[in-house]
Amino acid sequence: MTDLILSIDDYNPGNIELAKLIKSYGLESNTIFFIDLGVDRKKAMTGSVPPPPKAISDQIVELSRMGFELGSHLLYHDNDFKNKSKYEQERQIKRSKDIIKGLTGKECRYLAYCRGRSNKQIRQIVKDSGYISARNTTVLKTARGDDLFNMPTTFHLCPIRKEYEGRDLDRVFDEQLAKGKGYFHYWLHVFELDKYELWKTLEGHLQKISKLV
Repeated sequence: MTDLILSIDDYNPGNIELAKLIKSYGLESNTIFFIDLGVDRKKAMTGSVPPPPKAISDQIVELSRMGFELGSHLLYHDNDFKNKSKYEQERQIKRSKDIIKGLTGKECRYLAYCRGRSNKQIRQIVKDSGYISARNTTVLKTARGDDLFNMPTTFHLCPIRKEYEGRDLDRVFDEQLAKGKGYFHYWLHVFELDKYELWKTLEGHLQKISKLV
């Protein structure tokens, strides 16, 4: 597998436990944590953008110290981002990038759209802001596609995805892994690991993935 990516969306206190698990399989260099910065929306759009809450800032610093890539999930988790003004889109895309670089000392190169939603204008802003790619939430894709700023994913670790048609998660995972064409993008939220009791399922998948690296 030449292009194997793991990505984790959202701030969650359990991200550090997850990072340790991923690191135990030697997959930290394949992993991106997309952390929403938790900045108050009104403050984010007026004057100087305040720093993220301490818990979020500390987690970003710790994940970077552990060897993980940090990507932007915007200044706050905005499910309606596609419909915001161009000013707000530019501010969120650019300032979240700057804040993460300031915390880690490293370039923030990747972005994940909240709920995967974007449009041509947003993708152009992302490109112009110096990111190298951005990810949506489409699943069951084993090729990157032509648009690096609207990248699909292969597998979302969540049992209620309608695309899985009620099939067992392990079955869907194995099917997609077998179809791999050099691209396999696996993503998740820690809150779903807890809600659906998926930690053991995840570890089984990491065991298989680690053999491909």
